[in-house]
Amino acid sequence: MLAHRRALGAVLLAVAVALAGCGRDEAPPEDVSGEPSADPGPAVEWSTEEIEVGLNPDSEILAGADGDTMVLVSTDEDGAVTGHVAHGDGAFESGPPTETGAVFLTLGGLARTGDGWVAMGSGGIEGTPPLEHIAFDVFVLTSPDGLEWTVQETTGLDQPADVSEVVATDDGLVAVGALRTGSEPAMGGFRPVAWHSSDGTEWTQVDLPAPEGDGSVHDVVATDDGLVATGGDGLLWAGAADGTWEAITPEGLPAAVTMSELAVVGDDVLASGHDSTAEDPHSAATTFARSADGGRTWTPVAEPPAGEQGEGWAPPLRVGAGRVFTLLTSYIDPGANPELCYADIELCRGGSENVLYASDDDGESWGRVDLADLGDEDTRVDSVLASDDRIVLLSTGEDTIWLWSAPASSTLPVEDEPVLPEADVRFLEEGEEPEVGVEYAVPLYTHCGIDWLYLGGEPWERTDDGPENTGSNGDVYGFATLVDEDTVEYSLADGKVIATYGPPTREPEMCM
Repeated sequence: MLAHRRALGAVLLAVAVALAGCGRDEAPPEDVSGEPSADPGPAVEWSTEEIEVGLNPDSEILAGADGDTMVLVSTDEDGAVTGHVAHGDGAFESGPPTETGAVFLTLGGLARTGDGWVAMGSGGIEGTPPLEHIAFDVFVLTSPDGLEWTVQETTGLDQPADVSEVVATDDGLVAVGALRTGSEPAMGGFRPVAWHSSDGTEWTQVDLPAPEGDGSVHDVVATDDGLVATGGDGLLWAGAADGTWEAITPEGLPAAVTMSELAVVGDDVLASGHDSTAEDPHSAATTFARSADGGRTWTPVAEPPAGEQGEGWAPPLRVGAGRVFTLLTSYIDPGANPELCYADIELCRGGSENVLYASDDDGESWGRVDLADLGDEDTRVDSVLASDDRIVLLSTGEDTIWLWSAPASSTLPVEDEPVLPEADVRFLEEGEEPEVGVEYAVPLYTHCGIDWLYLGGEPWERTDDGPENTGSNGDVYGFATLVDEDTVEYSLADGKVIATYGPPTREPEMCM
């Protein structure tokens, strides 16, 4: 399920592909849970497709499936909305763009109703230059087929807000998000709200209970027993068809965990969350849990994805093709994990990757999907969509949506988690004084030049007249040696000294 806006754990896909590539042809077929499959089905074969369409880089592409029908909804920077629809294993067809007039329109939710499809979002501009700002006007769009969209006239949606999700219920539609309560909407405050409508035109706003009234709603799902919604700071709510909501104090979850993304699997609610109190969001632990009683009690899944979400929010959940999918963003933070940079500088500079996991048992156990057969090791999968007939992976670029499709019956190959390389270097521990003649691994961060070096928590000023450019592309992972009490030499891995430092003669420069 797509949510509005969205450490060293699972790492770059290129490394995983290299590690998993050896002997793959000889390995017995496995299902995505990593167990031998009695009926493996056909091996996965990805077909490719491109959709050329204007895209707003700040808005996610909404994706939904119903039976064998897949629907994508995109918006461009001028607020025009375009639908893209595929049936069965057919190619996507794009409908005509619908002008909303809402510049900076950000799409938030997509739902299938008995009459077609409903999409919601907010945007628009108010004021006059140079004092114009985003208005966060809420928009409802409807379509009978997912291709042609119409801006719906509505009542009850007249306050600036963000929409994070919309779902269909037996009684109509429920959307969730946050009111922007400040005098300038772009500057916040936020209040968690839900909107209810029986027909998509007349909406009733309900404030959700929250400490001091602050917060936002991340996601919502509809179950046979009612609604379950998630919010920031560990907030959970249960909703009823009559529009009433109550705050839930969940049992079975650590107090620090904020559950954000939701999906309905069988009779249960599956959720993913993260440790919202982590000092470093790039290393925040993730949690996958399920609830059979509307979110009141939770049980961690037996074998969660082995990787960790490295972006400080919960991984998305997508259900379809008899599976549950999630994407974990691996990210190596050189500042937090310099030892990895000494082991493999190219790995360290690789940035982030989205790693696909899939589950065949409603999210209880997961396998890391080998995407080597996509054909390009630099491919970044941004989203997953699955219908009764096929699985589609999406990647977006400037005015292009790339799609990789495979039949739902395909066996998705799994791969082992990558083994991280280790470097045989010595770091100076916190509070430890450097010893003369000992070589210490000390990263040299170059974005403000290399006039200053910190060793043992103390600043050292450069004393030689060498070049400012170290000749490297980015930060340098070299070595500092205290030659004597007044001299530090900084060298590369090959022993070449590139800078010399001494006690400071002035105050260290602040680097911003």
